[in-house]
Amino acid sequence: MSVAFLPTTPLLIPDIATGAAGELGALRDAATAAVEDVCSNATSIAVLVPGSADHSLTTWSLRGFGIDVGDGEPTALPVAIAGWLLDGRPAHVVGTDLAARRLREYDAVLAMGDGSAARTDKAPLHLDPLAAPLDDA
Repeated sequence: MSVAFLPTTPLLIPDIATGAAGELGALRDAATAAVEDVCSNATSIAVLVPGSADHSLTTWSLRGFGIDVGDGEPTALPVAIAGWLLDGRPAHVVGTDLAARRLREYDAVLAMGDGSAARTDKAPLHLDPLAAPLDDA
């Protein structure tokens, strides 16, 4: 099994990033390269998302966030970002609640998540000295 850890920021999508699209090019390129590396020879792909989920990723959309990107009903942000990165590859969405039982069924796993929001004084959350070690784990 191959695994890629990917961020769930909608700014990966150039239509959303608009003015910052160029600045985020390296991150976008790294994310798409990771998906290609992990999924290119896979016969089955799982998208691991926080919480409870167990369904096929056939369509996705960011319309729920007010952005007309995607080709289906509005979906959770991690699912939509994975859908965009997969660019039409079939996958199955698995929540962390089922991960231990279900992930061994797949050749490739895209683990969708973000790092801590408490790494510095300027972070969205208050500085937490445990944030960096958590992200490094």
